[in-house]
Amino acid sequence: MKPIQTAVIGFGLSARVFHLPFLAVSPAFQLRAISTSQGEAVQAAWPGVRVYDSAEALLQATDAELLIITAPNQAHYPLASQALDRGLHVLIEKPFVPTVAEG
Repeated sequence: MKPIQTAVIGFGLSARVFHLPFLAVSPAFQLRAISTSQGEAVQAAWPGVRVYDSAEALLQATDAELLIITAPNQAHYPLASQALDRGLHVLIEKPFVPTVAEG
């Protein structure tokens, strides 16, 4: 089976401790891109993975099938909406939205 082409928005604790280690050990996924302001840290840990300096740049250019969003909570809904509009599958860490009014 072909690995699921995956991109990640964010390179904070959740991405580094939970999501990326799982992707690294699972042959079902291939990490294609990460958006972060920590490009050098990504290249050191994940050589060959494309780095984008913004989520918007990643969304414009990605060839991923799955997007994992580990951005700050207030960015979850807008980023997920954009990704879904582009036909991507989306995994969002909790909470999906920071307030009930946004849900």
